[in-house]
Amino acid sequence: MPITKEVLGEKLLQYINREIPLTELIDWAENMISEGEFEASASELIRDVLGHIGLADVKEFGLTWDDCYDFLKRLGYKVTVEATKPAS
Repeated sequence: MPITKEVLGEKLLQYINREIPLTELIDWAENMISEGEFEASASELIRDVLGHIGLADVKEFGLTWDDCYDFLKRLGYKVTVEATKPAS
């Protein structure tokens, strides 16, 4: 199964929503770079985003909210944030 913009976007959303830790996202990105097939029409974009994520464990690079926001926008997502106040 090729890696598509949607697959990559969903993985980023899992990380942002704390469904997976950063280490899992980084490992996944590194594995996809070395072993994955990419959606032909977006392979350059997908490789670029995966490359940045794969370097997130290097202190000089990291992975910020702004990075995730930019990646999702480039992948075609409209990014909004919703927070709910806990019930009293």
